[in-house]
Amino acid sequence: MRVKRFDLVPRRNLSIVALLGVQILFGLHYPIIKPAFDAGLDPGAWAAVRAICATFILLSSAYLLRLPFPNTFRDLKTLAALATLGVVVNQISFVFGLSLTTPGYSSLINLTIPVTTLVCAWLFRFERPSLVRGCGIILAAIGLGFMLTGPLKPEWQTGNLFTLVNALSFGCFLVMSRPLYQRIHPYSATAVLFGFGTIGTLLLVGWRIPLVDWLTLPGWVWAAMAYTIIGATVATYSLTAFTLRHMESSIVGFFIFFQPIIATGVSALTGTEPLNSKFFMASLFVIAGVILVLRRV
Repeated sequence: MRVKRFDLVPRRNLSIVALLGVQILFGLHYPIIKPAFDAGLDPGAWAAVRAICATFILLSSAYLLRLPFPNTFRDLKTLAALATLGVVVNQISFVFGLSLTTPGYSSLINLTIPVTTLVCAWLFRFERPSLVRGCGIILAAIGLGFMLTGPLKPEWQTGNLFTLVNALSFGCFLVMSRPLYQRIHPYSATAVLFGFGTIGTLLLVGWRIPLVDWLTLPGWVWAAMAYTIIGATVATYSLTAFTLRHMESSIVGFFIFFQPIIATGVSALTGTEPLNSKFFMASLFVIAGVILVLRRV
């Protein structure tokens, strides 16, 4: 049975609060999970375990709440395709990227998600191109150039490239998933999305799970993993799906602007973020580009 209209229609300010919550939860995720990789947590194994746990929580809670699941072949096929962008490529690229680069660079590159969202919206003709926004894309690209080239540690460069793939995939996911989330229940759709995504993630990196000696990981690593699964995965994806039902994808993408502020600020306060002039120069170009891209929001 397809849900034509979701019976809970929040006010606009409720959607804004939800989006702010997403950015706080995910902004804190960068400095929380990054030390876990340094402590021996394999990023590929973690991507697989994270997907499995998130899928179990989402599917079981949706079932217990008796939410309507998408059951038409068309919707299931669309969710399977979206899972490739929004879970498989996005999650794997993110964890490998963050394991190699810094929380500041990772969150700053993800700040370009509104730019990739807009480009994808242009390509699929959901929005019309404009000169000002085109200039914003150029400025953001210059900022990315600062982060991806020059005298950076080799592992930082590789990590930044992985993170860029993550940003590109999630930007396209935001645009392509909105029509579906407007027709069906966002929470149960997210649960099914993760179900498909977990299958793809296991096929790619599931073999890395036995490589980790899970029982020897410190307690704080387990706490970081629990926060990532519940706060930075289940909550953020569910709230994002919820807001996509009521707000334009470009506005949803705009709120990611808060992530690098939170991630870099916390990392700098804890002494784990090596800030330099190149980082600030890249920040200026990326932020200026994003502002131009979102000037009509």
